[in-house]
Formats: sequence, structure tokens, C-alpha cells
Amino acid sequence: MKRTMFTAAVLATIIFAQPALYAFDFGTIDAAKVFSNYSETIKTKNHLEGEKAKLQKELDEKTQALKKLDDQYLSVAKRIQDFRLSKKEKEAQALEGTLAKLREEISKKNSETKEFFETSQKALYELENNKMNDLSKKLDTNVEKVVAQLARKYKLKAVLEKRNFYWSDKDAVKDLTDEVLANINK
Repeated sequence: MKRTMFTAAVLATIIFAQPALYAFDFGTIDAAKVFSNYSETIKTKNHLEGEKAKLQKELDEKTQALKKLDDQYLSVAKRIQDFRLSKKEKEAQALEGTLAKLREEISKKNSETKEFFETSQKALYELENNKMNDLSKKLDTNVEKVVAQLARKYKLKAVLEKRNFYWSDKDAVKDLTDEVLANINK
């Protein structure tokens, strides 16, 4: 009887304890969540937004100056038209030089604004690309270290990217995302 109870107890332990022994065979990490919630990502995005805002302000100022010139041009052109309708050709001709200068200035400012826009967009793209590449390298290094530590801690056989993991038994997979974030944001 004792032997039967002992055998039953051992079997019960094996059957019921086995899932607990291997509760987490694999780990997952949501890389997108880690990237977007990484403190350095947030700092970098804020820096880039600040740079974008500065460039936008400068572009707005250039556009406003161009609009002001355009308004002056239209005003002078209207005055010339009014003089001609009133048969005051001398006064109209006197303003033709001003109109020509405004036309040249508008053309020049328009070219400068267009060049500024293209140059600033290129510079912003390069800045963003460089900052994000540097950030990505730094993040990869940090995440790799933290994931390795957590995998050893939980005795995981593998840690996979969450998007590449379609289904599993909840007891077989441990989501490490929040722990990774907590460690890399220290």
C-alpha cells in the first residue's frame, strides 16, 4: 500500500510538476514597443522635432516675406493700371521700374525659398537617418545584453521577436518586453 501511494505521489509530482519545471521555455520581446518607449528614442525624436520646428519657422518666415513682396507687386501693378485708366501715362511709366525690381526680387526670393526648402529637407533627412542609425545600434547592443541576462535568469531556451511568434501556450512563453524596457531605461 505504501509502495502504491509512493508511486502515485511520484507520478502525480511528475505529471503536475512538469509544466511548472518548464513553465517558460521561450521568451518574446516586442521590439517596436521597446524602440518607441526607449528613453533615448524619445530624446532623439524630441530633438528631431525641435530641428524640424526651427526649419519650419524659417521656411514660414521666408514664405511670409515672399508673400509681402507679392502683395507689394500687386499693389504697384494696380496703381499702374489705375494711372493708365486715368490717362496718366507719365505716372504709370514712373512705376514700371519699381514693378520690374519687385518682379526680380520676387523671382530671387522664390528661388532662395525653394533652395532653402530642398536643402533643409535633405539636411533633416540626413540628420534623422544618422541619429536613428546610431540609436538603433546602441539599442541593439543594450537589448542584446539585457535579453541574455533575462534568458539566463528565467532559463529560457530562446527569445524571439514577438511579431514573428504567432501562437503558443501561455505557460511556455514569457514576454520580456517590460523587463527589457525597465533595464535599458535605467
